[in-house]
Amino acid sequence: MKTVAILALALVFWAVLHLRARLPEPERTAEFVHRASLVAERGLDGLRPWDATLVFPLPARLGDIAPVFVELLLLDEDRRFFVHSGIDWRGIGRALGGLLRSGGGGGSTLTQQLVKNVYLHPGRTLARKLEEIPLALYLDWELDKAELLELYMSHAYFGYDFYGVEAAARGYFGVRARCLTGLEAALLVRTLKAPARRNPRTDLRRLSQEARALLLRAYGGERARRVARQRAKGGRCRPRYKSWPPPRRFYARDAAVAEMRTRYRAILGDRPFVAYLTIDPELQLYAELAVEEALGERDRYGFDQIALIAMSPDGAVRALVGGADYRRSPWNRVDRARRQPGSAFKPLVYLAALEAGARFDDLVEDAPFEIRGYRPRNIDRRHLGPIPIREALVDSRNVATVRLAERIGRWRIRELARRLGYEGELPDDPTLALGSGETTLRDLVELFATFANGGRPVRARLVEALRDRRGGFLPIEPPRPDPPAVDRARLCALVRVLEQVVRRGTGRRAAFMGGHPTAGKTGTSQNYRDAWFVGFTAHYVVGVWVGRDDDRPMKGLIGGDLPARVFARFMVNAHLGLPRRPLAACGAERAISPVPAPRG
Repeated sequence: MKTVAILALALVFWAVLHLRARLPEPERTAEFVHRASLVAERGLDGLRPWDATLVFPLPARLGDIAPVFVELLLLDEDRRFFVHSGIDWRGIGRALGGLLRSGGGGGSTLTQQLVKNVYLHPGRTLARKLEEIPLALYLDWELDKAELLELYMSHAYFGYDFYGVEAAARGYFGVRARCLTGLEAALLVRTLKAPARRNPRTDLRRLSQEARALLLRAYGGERARRVARQRAKGGRCRPRYKSWPPPRRFYARDAAVAEMRTRYRAILGDRPFVAYLTIDPELQLYAELAVEEALGERDRYGFDQIALIAMSPDGAVRALVGGADYRRSPWNRVDRARRQPGSAFKPLVYLAALEAGARFDDLVEDAPFEIRGYRPRNIDRRHLGPIPIREALVDSRNVATVRLAERIGRWRIRELARRLGYEGELPDDPTLALGSGETTLRDLVELFATFANGGRPVRARLVEALRDRRGGFLPIEPPRPDPPAVDRARLCALVRVLEQVVRRGTGRRAAFMGGHPTAGKTGTSQNYRDAWFVGFTAHYVVGVWVGRDDDRPMKGLIGGDLPARVFARFMVNAHLGLPRRPLAACGAERAISPVPAPRG
């Protein structure tokens, strides 16, 4: 008997060493496991976007979860969690016996379930169970019990695309996880047994019976009834969420698959992998809620689609909504819809004018004129005469902008756009200054990210890290910051005026509480076919587009109205708790360098 025990221990020790490479370093595990991850069980060549599983957890911290949920979870799933070393050997014996007899099983600890959810495939096979044991032992050795519990509660699946107890509490009951009643907590715990088949939306009656039985088992008769009704006290538990928006996060999943095909095909080949995304689950939720609220005004303005993308100034995409309803139309309007940006293109014109030697205090004529049969018009059909260039941008005067572009030469605008990495169309006619060349929302936000980060061209990215199913993290070179493509003092002058656009100009509705310096620009294409707002703070660059797929005009919707308000709704939530910082372009102003001589 002793010989058998020694051999078993030796086998476990060897397995731990042999399978060590399947886990990344514990610090990186904790760093990435709280983020959205795109899991492809098949290789990239055989993967279609809708075949991928988007694990999209909201981080779960013990201090932010109702204690009753933790108590019931441990009682129902793993009573000896704080005692065992990642494996409950009695449970493993029962599970292996069940697998050998009937292909069924059980007895997994929370640590084993975490390993299965994050590192292994979900299939119930003997081979997977044997892999699971040494990995659970290793993870329990490297991380403390509180970390393991938080990671499990962040990654557990509760049905309806809800990963993590925070997402499940908001999605099923409209409250944060710290505000769950005893009955709601018990319902979620029992949902873990078969989340796809039995959850509060599909089988509430049967699940309620099981939840009440669990409460009785935990607390006894009268106390169980009291705990079932009790909710955490205090204002922290308000407000309740009116509704959970339909899943629009799959636009980000599809965009990530496309990015992996174009950028990382050579690295991935056709092996299974896990891709950790730059998406921030909390910001993604704020984006979806802002879009959901805006869709309530569809009839008023006559639009049928809306898109939003938020990224850090370095190009890391933090939230992405590519349309009104993914189930009806998975076509991603952030990346694929090419539309006229209208006045949102104008900052390029004015930056080119600064490079040509103009100053914002100089005057430009806002009066009717014609060039080669084209007569630009202001949206209000009025003309103000000579006005400072600054006011022409703040109030988005079309006639003055076209005059300025023709004065400096369209070639300057085109050359500057390419230097900054702008990939939209650049027609060589007077309408260029008014954004007649089609572009995507992603391209436009990348341009404004260049304004936000001090003039360094960026390329949006969704993939932050790649991990092989058989090893650690795959080599991905971090983005190398390019040197500034424009003079910083000129860029700062432009950003200061874009701040005035939000404070007192056409983008006034984009202002939000918190005191964060905000710059941006509205855009409305001809006949109200597209409405845009793109803006930025020191933390995020956000673009919103509203329009129709059939390109028909809307009911007078302009970029300074609904798109600006969606921007503000998202930003006020995204900046909760963030420090106020100055905009990067104006962090260190210096004298403007000599003006280059005109070409030709």
